[in-house]
Amino acid sequence: MRRFWPILFLLVSACATLHQAPTTVPAGKALVYVYRRAIPFGPAEMHVYDGQQDKGVLTNGSYLDFMADPGPRAFKVVAGDSRSIPYATTLDGGHTYYFLAYFLGEQSKGDAALTPMDADTAKVQMANLKPIDQPD
Repeated sequence: MRRFWPILFLLVSACATLHQAPTTVPAGKALVYVYRRAIPFGPAEMHVYDGQQDKGVLTNGSYLDFMADPGPRAFKVVAGDSRSIPYATTLDGGHTYYFLAYFLGEQSKGDAALTPMDADTAKVQMANLKPIDQPD
């Protein structure tokens, strides 16, 4: 019975990876994670956009992931009537990117924004967040 616990621990640990992320990112795509920490501040929902394409809705304590084309990109989060501060960047194919969605200003009015995060920090902050399914 003693040998069973380490094996169970390894199996559970292996299942605790981020939401069905591929082990390698294809050279012609970039993997993007956008997450919102479990801090009850700002609007209840934030829509995540890659250019004009709505990639999904973040709630407190959630994240989503999607494949994006490499090259110049403009991401933004939109929350109700608040303003949105776009984030422009250039993605490289075969790489993974992490962005934290947050809200600046007063609870009812302010700016929805994104900031890039390093992989180590993002993985720690995302460890207990709920994955969001993207629209078809």
